[in-house]
Amino acid sequence: MSTDKLREIMREVAEPKAHVFFRLSIITHHVGEVNADIWRIHRIPAEAKAHKANLRISLADLFTQLSILCIELGLDEKELKDFGLQRYKEKGIEFKERGWVEVC
Repeated sequence: MSTDKLREIMREVAEPKAHVFFRLSIITHHVGEVNADIWRIHRIPAEAKAHKANLRISLADLFTQLSILCIELGLDEKELKDFGLQRYKEKGIEFKERGWVEVC
């Protein structure tokens, strides 16, 4: 999917309702949980196993909330995921060509 196609889809999406902004708050909370788990894994090596288990839960919660957001906005989750992976690969190639950090 091209960026133009994504813009076209976004124009078709109805104006977000208040619950969508609440959903974004929940997503932000889960991003914070993921961040905290990763920080703990690296800062408290003796407890890394437990924090990795919790990271798995935090990521599952985050993915679930993102899926629900897609549904609420009437967007195709699989299509967006495929588009995101395509953009990630394109950016990796661009970064490599520029001599920046290799990401792919």
